[in-house]
Amino acid sequence: MINLLLFILSFSIYFVIYWLLRRPQGVKSYRNTILSLAFLCMPFNINGNIFTVIGNAESEKNIFSILSFYQRAENSTFALFGVPIYQHAGNDAFTLIGVSIYQHAGNNAITFIGVSFYQHAENDAFIAIGVVGYQEAGRKTRLVVALAVYQYVIETENTRAFAICSSLE
Repeated sequence: MINLLLFILSFSIYFVIYWLLRRPQGVKSYRNTILSLAFLCMPFNINGNIFTVIGNAESEKNIFSILSFYQRAENSTFALFGVPIYQHAGNDAFTLIGVSIYQHAGNNAITFIGVSFYQHAENDAFIAIGVVGYQEAGRKTRLVVALAVYQYVIETENTRAFAICSSLE
């Protein structure tokens, strides 16, 4: 039921944005726009895993998307590009390229290239290239070519924080 509501909300927002930027002319243009946006926003459920292009979803297993703003999964979330505003995963939360506002993972929170405002991971929090505002991890925080405003590692034994440029507490 939540995925149906997220689909309707996503579709409505994208349609309004499209309509404001480029108003469709005629019934055929409206039909094509509606069908295209519906297909792109649709969360396809395959064996409990959700696959979507630009839609938002919740899943009992994994979520795979190209551009999602909201992802909540019992297992893992994967966003290839974009701005995942909310990413919550029981296992891994992963963003390839983009700006993640909130990442919470039961295992690892990973942003490869981009900006992450808040990362919380029970195990490892990682950002390769970019900036992280607040990074909290159970075991390790890792930055490669990045700047961390605040890092916190919960585990006191064998704690490691790797960063080229960071402010580690």
